[in-house]
Amino acid sequence: MKILICISMFCALSATAGSDFHVEWEKAAKLARSEKNEEAINAFLALGAKSRLRDENYKCVKRAAMIADRLKKLEKALALTKNIKNVPLSKLCRMEILVKNKKYGRLIEEFADEDLALWPENCVGPGFYLRGLAFSKKSQPAEAVRDLTQAAKYYPDKLGMGLFLLTLGNVYKKDIKDEDKAVGAYLKAALNGRKYAWTTRIAIGNVVGYYVKRRRFADARAFLMKFPVASLSGGSWKSSMLFNMATILEAEGKVAEARTLYAKIANDPGTPKYLELQCATRIKKMK
Repeated sequence: MKILICISMFCALSATAGSDFHVEWEKAAKLARSEKNEEAINAFLALGAKSRLRDENYKCVKRAAMIADRLKKLEKALALTKNIKNVPLSKLCRMEILVKNKKYGRLIEEFADEDLALWPENCVGPGFYLRGLAFSKKSQPAEAVRDLTQAAKYYPDKLGMGLFLLTLGNVYKKDIKDEDKAVGAYLKAALNGRKYAWTTRIAIGNVVGYYVKRRRFADARAFLMKFPVASLSGGSWKSSMLFNMATILEAEGKVAEARTLYAKIANDPGTPKYLELQCATRIKKMK
């Protein structure tokens, strides 16, 4: 779900719709909220069909397709994307739906030979990312690296860059078994990604883990110091950074300090449940 949310954000369109469009859009959206799904689909399609603006047409048809997909009508959702007048946007929407439904092989069959570099600039990055993700899921790491590398180049948005580089690092680490190249991608994601984003947080943890595994504790500390948390009151970002520090302390053999910090993180109301459980596991392990 995070992936699709990110892609939708990255491919946001710039035109401002007219007041009439907003009125009709709200009517269709109200039908969707009332679970009158088929009526909502038809309303969005009708609104998109009469719109002369590319952006309005895309927004309406995509919404109709996503309603169909939510109803588990995959083939209908895919067929509806053909009502998007701009061909690259239509294909991108189709790719999103295929990824959402984990139809990675089908995406590759349809788009393996697509020249994504010819797509409009706001579509190129998401297109390379989605195809690269599909290649990675189908154990084609060389193709995944090629596409994910291109995706990162085409994205000025920091959240997008972070997501693409994080995924690229995962391919290097898990599929190609090259941890040095993986940490290179994670470093770029951590240092160039959006501040406080989940992608940046995960990339930082991966870099710290790389250094700790090699007992390069000074490097791990120096890197972590680039992301100070003293001014933060709490939340998942602060707890994650403190967890990274506790990991370093534990690996250094500073058991008492590590245990104290894990306990502090676990008892913080702002700490996510998954991290609280990890802290409890680490504390139990050190007893």
